[in-house]
Amino acid sequence: MTATLKLQFPSDPRFLSLLRGVIATAAEMVGFGAKEVGNLRLVVDEAVSNIIRHSLKNDFNRTIEAELVLGEDGLEVVLRDDGEPAGEDDLRPKEPSPDRPGGLGLHLMHACMDDVRYERLPDDRNQLSLMLHKQQR
Repeated sequence: MTATLKLQFPSDPRFLSLLRGVIATAAEMVGFGAKEVGNLRLVVDEAVSNIIRHSLKNDFNRTIEAELVLGEDGLEVVLRDDGEPAGEDDLRPKEPSPDRPGGLGLHLMHACMDDVRYERLPDDRNQLSLMLHKQQR
């Protein structure tokens, strides 16, 4: 079974709890256990928070799109926004350090997910793809 779910929601952080619920339900439907469900919720929450903060500059009146592809082999979450593009340095995961607060979102994404891809689309939107496979866990 493969199913695709498309969501469009305001870039207001109040909608994050709704998205976390959808992610958890989708992950459970695919067959992930509690650890993977928790990791997916955390990673998507961090990714969307970064989109709101960095790409959309805390403008809560913009729109974020989420596409969830539920498949036999896992779950892919694709996030799209029309904000500022990420710089090359912004895309490098940073190692945890007690001397530098913050900036660990990408590190977390790469640690918890099997594949993390960012691209600037031809229509000047950002796309972040997060993939978690069942058989690799």
